[in-house]
Amino acid sequence: MKLSGTNRLASNHRSTAVVLVAMLVISLLLGRPLSATAQTVDDYAALDLLADILFLVQQNHVDAHKLDQLVDGAVRGLLTSLDPHSEYMNADEFSEALIDTEGSFNGLGIEISVKDDSIIIIAPIDGTPAQRAGIRPGDRISAIDGLATSQMGIHQALQKLRGPIGSVVRLQLQRDQQSAPLDLELRREKIELTSVQGRLLPATPGGPAAIGYLRISQFQKNTAAQLLPELQRLRQQAGNQWLGLILDVRNNPGGLLDQAVAITDLFLDGGLVVSTRGRRPQDELQFTAEKTATEPDYPLVVLINEGSASASEILAGALQDHRRALIVGVTSFGKGSVQALIPLSNGGGLRLTTAYYYTPNGHCLQARGIIPDLVVPQGQWQTSAAGPPVREANLPQPTAVRPAELYPQITTSDPADTELLRQDFQLFSAINLLIGCQRLTGEAPSRAPGGQP
Repeated sequence: MKLSGTNRLASNHRSTAVVLVAMLVISLLLGRPLSATAQTVDDYAALDLLADILFLVQQNHVDAHKLDQLVDGAVRGLLTSLDPHSEYMNADEFSEALIDTEGSFNGLGIEISVKDDSIIIIAPIDGTPAQRAGIRPGDRISAIDGLATSQMGIHQALQKLRGPIGSVVRLQLQRDQQSAPLDLELRREKIELTSVQGRLLPATPGGPAAIGYLRISQFQKNTAAQLLPELQRLRQQAGNQWLGLILDVRNNPGGLLDQAVAITDLFLDGGLVVSTRGRRPQDELQFTAEKTATEPDYPLVVLINEGSASASEILAGALQDHRRALIVGVTSFGKGSVQALIPLSNGGGLRLTTAYYYTPNGHCLQARGIIPDLVVPQGQWQTSAAGPPVREANLPQPTAVRPAELYPQITTSDPADTELLRQDFQLFSAINLLIGCQRLTGEAPSRAPGGQP
């Protein structure tokens, strides 16, 4: 089929497209923090194909399109074809990306990613509309306000999820092992990210509060500064009853690397915390722990699950490889890539994957995650229909009943019959692990063999 119009006019339009594409490439590659290496002329010959397509679309598509709109779409396609986390953002989207580490925004309170061309939920944030609605890690968002998400990028989805306080958003979710979609209607709130919450837990029902529990919901710019005084408060409150600490990073989607390193540093007196490796020498980085201000070597357990990602995995991986803590739960999300935020001259920017994270023992986290030392799925406890078990003491005229004072460690209340067991089996297991290690050996769980296989 012949195209109408003169060859000269077509050539002029195509030349314009070539110039604009070349200018775009140069603006992306030159003068930015990520500079282009020397390329031969042949390497850029492929730009002719892109220019041809831009020209043909602009001239012949049934709908009129400005060239800058076509270039915007081409660049988005280029970045999203690389990996699930690289993307191009216009000025509004880039500003939105910078909000994520500031500590507050208006929305539902979920961290999302892209997996197999689907918008997948990494984790809901504690105390948010998403968590209260029962949204789970691994749920896939198939529609937002009736619009399919199959062609959406992360920031397009985020823009639709966020909005004015009090406004309503309708979500359609797909959940594993459920054929029917879940339709939810949520109201947006101001999401204030208080990233650290702590409390003391009793080692036995009715016993003294002797086990520290710190929940880290996300690694924001002040997370380490929040955690240290809270940890000191718990230790002082427990006094000489202190049995150890549980760090809970379940459903923690990550955040700032420096905060994860700073918190990990509290529990290590030296050595590598995490390293990054990429194609360029400047992407080969190592982050180490310092000996100053290190916490005493008390028992330590880290709780993880499938919603623990990125910075959470860095913390868990370092403490596991150094055998400073035992990791309890299920395998983490496996988000082990490094993204650089690169501003562009048009006010937009790139989120570009530049390296991968490696644990101290050299294991890459990407698409693998942290494998716990003790695998504990989050089951739901149900009391047997047969009722409580029958023991010798329940039989008529039990013989040789010894005085209870000879067994002070045994309580009249069965630890298995507790509200905590029903609510959070993984946390219950972590508490039992601390107690068991102390009673059996008098040593911290960190002494046990550990590290990623």
